[in-house]
This record gives sequence, structure tokens and C-alpha cells, in this order.
Amino acid sequence: MKVLHVLDVSWPIQRGYSIRGYYITKHQKAHGIKPVVLTSERQYDHNVDTIHNDIKYFRSPKRQGPLAGLPLIREFFQVLRLRNRIVEVIAAEKVDFIHAHSPSIWGLAALLAGRKSKTKVIYEIRAFWEDAAVDAGKIKEGGGSYKLWRALETAVVKRSDKVVAICQGLKKDLVSRGISPDKVVVVPNGVDTDRFNPVEKDGGLVRELGLDGKTVFGFVGSMFNFEGLEVLVQAVAALDGETRANIRVLLVGEGESHGRIQSMVDAQKLSGAIQLVGRVPHDHVEAYYSVIDVFVYPRISKRITELVTPLKPLEAMAMGKAVVMSNVGGLVELLDGEECGMLFEAGNARSLAQVMADLAANPVKVETFGALALNSVRAHRDWNKLARIYSNQVYGA
Repeated sequence: MKVLHVLDVSWPIQRGYSIRGYYITKHQKAHGIKPVVLTSERQYDHNVDTIHNDIKYFRSPKRQGPLAGLPLIREFFQVLRLRNRIVEVIAAEKVDFIHAHSPSIWGLAALLAGRKSKTKVIYEIRAFWEDAAVDAGKIKEGGGSYKLWRALETAVVKRSDKVVAICQGLKKDLVSRGISPDKVVVVPNGVDTDRFNPVEKDGGLVRELGLDGKTVFGFVGSMFNFEGLEVLVQAVAALDGETRANIRVLLVGEGESHGRIQSMVDAQKLSGAIQLVGRVPHDHVEAYYSVIDVFVYPRISKRITELVTPLKPLEAMAMGKAVVMSNVGGLVELLDGEECGMLFEAGNARSLAQVMADLAANPVKVETFGALALNSVRAHRDWNKLARIYSNQVYGA
């Protein structure tokens, strides 16, 4: 069986979206499926056809016509160009399925190509584009653009042969739109446990950052507005002086809230407790994972965070790290109903501060939650197991 994965961006770009695509294709290949990848013209790095790990990566040429800056018209021509590119790759590779991944405009391009080539289309949803756009301040929730993108998503879902959602929250939302539950298969975010597993602390980094003898809390990922890192800063400010002296907080990554967080840290004179590391090379990320004892994910409650599950907490759990998360739906779902992480009230800095103080005073509890998290990920979130869902319930259904 040969499957064409149509992605917004893919390897070697390193972000949650492309990482999931990489692991899907890697583990499908290990289970006997022949994956082929085609990226949109938004592939902003390494945008040339290539082969990696015996998987072919086809790219789409970047085009900038005279109407490239006009909303909707720009997307209209992007869809047409990608449709034509999909048809070309189908002809060259003789694929059995087109597996398009969100956003919905690429799902639309896949449907048009599937109709032309008489190929079945699978559509996979990572998040609803309109909700992400609201959080980024691009559109208003409930406005005309919001309704348009929501309607397009629903139309693509209805016309696809099968739909994959990365979590139950997205599936429930689709069912509320009149989509049959039987049409939507949940393949949750997972971890390559060969890549992420417990490691010894990087002694050099511990010494460099002055972490010896401290309970280290941390966050690794893109600093989007909805991550709620302001709540983490406020929680550290709410700790008593003795507790604050015995902890360190590392924030690794960049993003739209980075400048605001740094300003908060400076204004509240918390630079001795909180360090913004910024972006680090991909091959150095593991070292930072190793020195963090407790990972904190303080997402605020918004539609996107209630519906969508992130990837980064699973990587931390696979490394045997304790996790503290706000009680938004997308994070609660990661625990799979098990008590393998600690929750606090979303948006409540004092609630988070209480959890942090408890863990800082109880290193055995930190170790226990880390072990529980590791066991949970290996049982429920290993890509070696998740890849079989595609074979059995998506392509084979």
C-alpha cells in the first residue's frame, strides 16, 4: 500500500506539525506501508525534492503572482497549484490513498485531485485553523472570516472518505456539526520512545546554569499566547522567598509572547529564578530536557486549548519527567484518565504556585510522577503502537 501525505510543511523543519508528520511516515514505513510526502509551497526551508530514510519528499515550487497578497484569491490559486502538483505525484508514484493534513485548504486541494485521479482521500485535522487565527489576532471569533473557514473545514470533512483527528476534543466538535462518529478516527499525538527516553542530567549544563541543588521547573516549546506563560511568572512571584530560592525556572523557545514574558520577569525582578533561554539548536534540546525536573504547561482556557492536545508534554513524559498542567481539556486528555500528572486551575497563578511549592518540597513525589508519566506514555502514546491505527482503522476500513 502506498500513501501520499500532503503536508503544509515537513522534515527537516522542526515544529509540532512537521514532527508529527515525520513520525507518522517513519512508523508507517516500519509497518509495511509505503509513504510518500508532498509539501505545499509554504515549505520555507529545504524546498527541493529529496529522499530521507528511504521516503520520497516532493516539494511544490513557490509562486508569487500579482495577486499573491490578496486574501482568498491568494489561497484560491494556492489550492489550484497544489491540486495540480498532487495529480503529478499520483501519476508518478501510483499511490492508493491521498492523506491530506490540515489546514483545510490543503484538504480541498486533495479532494479536487482525488476527484480527478479517482483516488480516495483521507483528511487529518491537527487543529481548526480559525481558532488558531483568533488566538494570533488575525480574525475575530464568530466574524465573517471565522465562519468562512469553519464552513470550509466542515465541507472538506464531509467530502473526505475518512477523517483523522488528533484528539477526542476535535472529534466531538466535528460530531456536533453533524459528522458521523464512525467517519472520524482518533489517532492521538504520540512519541517515538526510541528517540525520547530517560537520560542522565547533563552535568555541564547544570553547572553552566547554576542549577545544582535546585528543583528545576521548565517549559520547552513555542511561546504562543495561549501557552499561558504569564501565569507561570505570576506563580513564581507568589512563592515565598525560601521556596523561590530553592527553585529555578527555564523557558526554552521563542514565539509571540517571548518579549512580554521577559518584560514581566524584569519588572518583577525574577531574573534570579526565571531564565529565558530562547531558541536552542535541535541537537541541544535533549540536554535542556535532561536538567529540568518538572515540566509546566500553564495553557489558558480558550477554544483552541480546550479542543487540541499538544505534543511537547508527551516528549517530557517519555523522558520520565513529572508534568504540571492546567486543567484545560486538551491537556487533561493527555493523561488518558490516569493520575500521572498534576493539574491546577487554568489561569490561577496561586493554584499553580501551590503545586510548585508542594513538588519543590517533595523530591520523592517528583520522581513518582515522573515514573507514572513514563509508564503511561509507553502504554498509550508510543508511535510504534499508534501507527497501526492507520493500517487497521483508516486505510483498511
